[in-house]
Amino acid sequence: MLVSACPAPTKTEVLIEGGVRSLQAGHEAVVLFPTHRERAGAGGAEFIRCLKKDLEEQVAHRVKIMDAARFQDALFPWFDAQHAPSTIEELNTLLARSLVRERIASLGVRYLVNIASTAGSDGFPGMFCGGGYGGGGCLGVSWEDKTHRVQAVIWDIVKGVESGTLSTVTSGRSVGFAFVVPIVFVAYTEKDACKALAAELGRLLIDATEAGTISK
Repeated sequence: MLVSACPAPTKTEVLIEGGVRSLQAGHEAVVLFPTHRERAGAGGAEFIRCLKKDLEEQVAHRVKIMDAARFQDALFPWFDAQHAPSTIEELNTLLARSLVRERIASLGVRYLVNIASTAGSDGFPGMFCGGGYGGGGCLGVSWEDKTHRVQAVIWDIVKGVESGTLSTVTSGRSVGFAFVVPIVFVAYTEKDACKALAAELGRLLIDATEAGTISK
């Protein structure tokens, strides 16, 4: 049985907190890092891979986006899942250690962006499919309201301060209907949330390299 699938429209809202307008990044590196509750989840890792790819396309040759795994290896054990800081106060406690500061400096990292993402859905499973010796088919209508929320907290490792927070909320409705052959309109909320966050974070980084402005 063939299923026809098309993208459905989504809506994304972006909120900037903490007064951040641009980042003094220069050519220093930025690390996208999952928050503690995301580190064991494949969903968080997949979202960060998407964000890193989209962000690199925007800031290529201006700002280096470093792999979180490389950063973790260089700072082991301070940034593994059990010990990584979850607040700016915990980060500053680590930065008080000269060895930690030296290793971060050797990597050229300026910003650590902590990423937390959650997804939710609710809907009506009104499509039914079946088959027999004479063939099969589907009948009915179904929909699913999907929401993907992401929060990116930006830490300035050099200054030991929180530069600001970017939050996105992406929502959309996936709809399917069928009379023998199912046709589905899928709301790609996670993909669109990734693009929206990458666009805003990329803008902040590009503004910094072109204008040299400071967030605070």
